[in-house]
Amino acid sequence: MTPDEILERSQWDTFWVPLDVTIVDRPELLYLASTRDVTYLNNVLRLRAADDALPALLGEVQRAHAGRDSHVMVPPTVARPALERALRDAGYGIETRSRVAVISPAAYIPRATAAAVTVERVLDESALRSCYAVASAAFETNLGGDDEQLAADMAQLGRADPRVYRYLAREARSGTPISCGGLTIYRDLSFGLLWGGSTIAAARGRGAYSAVLAARLSLCAQLGIARAGLYAQRKTSAPIVERQGFELFGTMCWWVNKESAST
Repeated sequence: MTPDEILERSQWDTFWVPLDVTIVDRPELLYLASTRDVTYLNNVLRLRAADDALPALLGEVQRAHAGRDSHVMVPPTVARPALERALRDAGYGIETRSRVAVISPAAYIPRATAAAVTVERVLDESALRSCYAVASAAFETNLGGDDEQLAADMAQLGRADPRVYRYLAREARSGTPISCGGLTIYRDLSFGLLWGGSTIAAARGRGAYSAVLAARLSLCAQLGIARAGLYAQRKTSAPIVERQGFELFGTMCWWVNKESAST
């Protein structure tokens, strides 16, 4: 499989989805729907259908997402003019554009770790809450942290053979959390999905992002994972990971229909 295909297929594995979220999974359509207005829980993960079927499928999605923002991931493997027209006709617009970025963990050469930064694997609730706080501050949005989400995330992190890992960087002197990042392992794809890499604005430029990235790629190498990668936003993370040796491939567009919030 190509890197574009691997990233797309990694999104089809919904093992991580909370129990209160509805999963609709058919060959032509896979989407999540939640009463919570959370971006990644009201999201289309697969839309592989004939052109004439697209309007009805998007209508189904919008009804399921009524009252919340509705998102559709369009990876480079399925992007085409007919799909773009159907999305625009349904009221969607492109919110972000990301590049498929992939590297071999075994070949990765980490940058020198800044002495002022320490990195730890997240294994307790306190560190996990710090991850929520760092990511929310970095992305300027609320990324969760209620008791239900905390319990579900801790259950994933505490498994005997975990598939989900999180890392947290702190200022060495003060212990202040400043950066974090997640990793999900797909053994059938021999792939590690990097996600949520973020650093608070006041701590950027100190090597914290690189240190968290190196920790995740080191784990991938230890697990024998052949490739690791992410959907890297073109203007933010894509230039950073490209400088660190990642190869860039196709473009994934994330479409949003904010009109759903007033449906």
